[in-house]
Amino acid sequence: MKKIIIGISSLFIILIIFFLIFNLLIKSNTQRSSKIIKIGYAYPFSYDEQIKLSLGIELAIKEINEKGGVRGKKIELVKIDDNADVSTGMRAAQSLVDNEEILAVIGHFNSGVAKSTIPIYEEYNMVFIAPAATAPDIIKPEYNYIFRTIPNDKITIDYLIEYLYNNNIRKIAIYYNNDDFGIGVANSVEKTSKKYNIEIVDRTHNIDINNLDRVLNRWRAFECEALIIGTSFNDSKELIKKIKDQIPELIIAGTSSLNHTNFIDYLEKSSENSIIPTHFNITSSKNLNKIFLENFIKSYSTEPDMFAAIGYDTIMILKDAIEISLQNNNLSKKELANQLRNLRNRIGVTGTLYRFENGEFLGDNIHITYVKDGEFIYFEY
Repeated sequence: MKKIIIGISSLFIILIIFFLIFNLLIKSNTQRSSKIIKIGYAYPFSYDEQIKLSLGIELAIKEINEKGGVRGKKIELVKIDDNADVSTGMRAAQSLVDNEEILAVIGHFNSGVAKSTIPIYEEYNMVFIAPAATAPDIIKPEYNYIFRTIPNDKITIDYLIEYLYNNNIRKIAIYYNNDDFGIGVANSVEKTSKKYNIEIVDRTHNIDINNLDRVLNRWRAFECEALIIGTSFNDSKELIKKIKDQIPELIIAGTSSLNHTNFIDYLEKSSENSIIPTHFNITSSKNLNKIFLENFIKSYSTEPDMFAAIGYDTIMILKDAIEISLQNNNLSKKELANQLRNLRNRIGVTGTLYRFENGEFLGDNIHITYVKDGEFIYFEY
């Protein structure tokens, strides 16, 4: 009787061990066997009224799924609103990493939100791609799962300052938001300007109706030629108008954050001679760009903006890495991160991705535009 009880106990333990192993195998192969690939999208969706990042992402997924998905697997977007708020963004990030069905996450438009959430994705080995957050210090070389498909502000500022130097601009002022993004822009402008012997006559994040005249008088006294703006267009458009009313010859320049579809329409004459980097050339004659433009207009009855193009490319880049992972029969987050790092010379509508270097997009997707006679002109190097 005792032997029978021991035998049953041993069998019971073996069954439990077998059940646990079976469950682990099932869990580890969920993404591989599922017909759906879930991608998280954390974003302040109120921004959809101003920019078209979401439309670019949705168009790419629509095109992929209509062609049968990625090796037969359809892509599904799991949306969660971060409200452009750090606390809400951190809760959103935790919710996404806790969802075992999600393979990767795209999003967090604001650099401050991205900076706070990225450590969560890295800790949980979740592939994360930032298509819009540009502060240089949000990505660290030691990260293994973090990528960015928009050039950081340091890289963009290098292009901008070189352009200003080549156009004989030698004295500039900096106005910026006192946040991660703005401080990153201001620091990058100062560092790069030294290399070109361009003088910074002023650096400030405090301009309002009470001190505007005093600030502008100081700029006149120091013969300031250009103002570099480290804010979004919506945050600075009224100030730009006031400044240009008093100093119409002052050149307004900035990062791609000023690249807004309403820039010229809103500022009118105040937009003239502005210099703005962008990461999408809507006038490109490349066949891929023509097809993207045609399909976007057909789908949404409006032209794509820079963020729509970056969103589209982000999904297509992710799709390529997923496809290679599936070919290797290993659709895991670790393998996906490896394949993103291994991508080379991938052509998109924003430009060519040469490779990801420490998670940063290294390629030719920076263009300089300037406003002339009420139109954006693309400068070709």
